[in-house]
Amino acid sequence: MVAFAQSGTIDTTFGTDGAVTTAVHSNYNVAETTTVQLDGKILFAGNAGTPSTYHMAVARYIEDGTLDSSFGNEGTLRFNVGSLKSFVMDVVQQPDGKILLGGRTWNDVSGDFALVRLNEDGSFDSTFGDNGVSRLSTPESEASEAIALLDDGKILMVGYRDDNFAVAKFNADGSLDTTFGDNGWKVVPFDGVTSYASDVVIQDDGKIVVSGFALNSLNRFQVAAARFNVDGIIDNSFGIDGRVIFNVGEWNDFTKQLLFKAMVKF
Repeated sequence: MVAFAQSGTIDTTFGTDGAVTTAVHSNYNVAETTTVQLDGKILFAGNAGTPSTYHMAVARYIEDGTLDSSFGNEGTLRFNVGSLKSFVMDVVQQPDGKILLGGRTWNDVSGDFALVRLNEDGSFDSTFGDNGVSRLSTPESEASEAIALLDDGKILMVGYRDDNFAVAKFNADGSLDTTFGDNGWKVVPFDGVTSYASDVVIQDDGKIVVSGFALNSLNRFQVAAARFNVDGIIDNSFGIDGRVIFNVGEWNDFTKQLLFKAMVKF
């Protein structure tokens, strides 16, 4: 992790000459996402361990880059969800200070959406899911890439199910919101081609925009997006049948992050 001052120069008051490194595990440590808490503390999350036993990993720092010893095990956490491997892909702090970790499990054959809620001190929130963990297991294989916290406390997870855009909605207690989409899920194919959702934003009117990428007939990736109504039904007023797909150049194009202001141009 590196901190920059407003001028774009490295902020040498942060960590050691502007940089901090933390080993949650003695082997590999991968940060996938970060957020700044309401109190200015900094959360990093991802996975740590060996390639065969990656576990979810979180580290929290105070504003000067020092590990926050009041969080988890002297500033870090490493834990497993599922039978073999688990990964954090996104992190959001709720207004009440609790921390949501969105990710997935993987057993070398298939995966599940996995949502974890921690208390401010890094302990598992026992009021959420099964002792702080909500895992969606289906006959298909799912992988989550991003989460969004809604104004009513419910949570959206986006990613893909069997290589198609997928969105799931959770209640504030970690249970699946079965009023959304098709019994809590909505899977959106792009004309039968492989597609992967990577980010989500909520418009001011509550509509849900999901972006990612999809293969075309030449086996090249294109930018892809879909929009859903509040109830999880595809919004057919967006693009063609609720979907947009295009290339920027002649080769592969990918979307990793989505901003609402950019989406109003579609």
